[in-house]
Amino acid sequence: METLAKFNINDIIKGFDYTGEFLDKSDLIDLLSNYDFNNKDELLSYLNDEDGNYIWDTVTELADSKINIYNHDLRLWSVDNYNYIEDAISEFGIDTQNPDFHQMIQRGQYYAYNNEFDILVNEFKDYIETLEFEEETEA
Repeated sequence: METLAKFNINDIIKGFDYTGEFLDKSDLIDLLSNYDFNNKDELLSYLNDEDGNYIWDTVTELADSKINIYNHDLRLWSVDNYNYIEDAISEFGIDTQNPDFHQMIQRGQYYAYNNEFDILVNEFKDYIETLEFEEETEA
């Protein structure tokens, strides 16, 4: 286990090694930026969605904010990521009354980003579990 001098969320994120397909550490910073964590237990409680802190509401908002709004950008994204579009269609279905190609791509993006946030959070939790802090080891 790695021991850090004190609990500092920025130092913790700096030491975390993550490069995903669509997300990186800046997305983790966005996810955690509205909260002030005093120790490892508070951070893990948030990441585990204990005490009704609604981490997944924030994940949903962040995933939604990453979706392209311009048709050209959506089409470019779809070329290499059609599998996410297919997964989203399986998950969410298609509006058969009014099918919209660009909306299907946006759903694919949402599906991809939301799933990767899940991976990011779980890998970060695993990383946090490997850390100890001087305040925790002095007792």
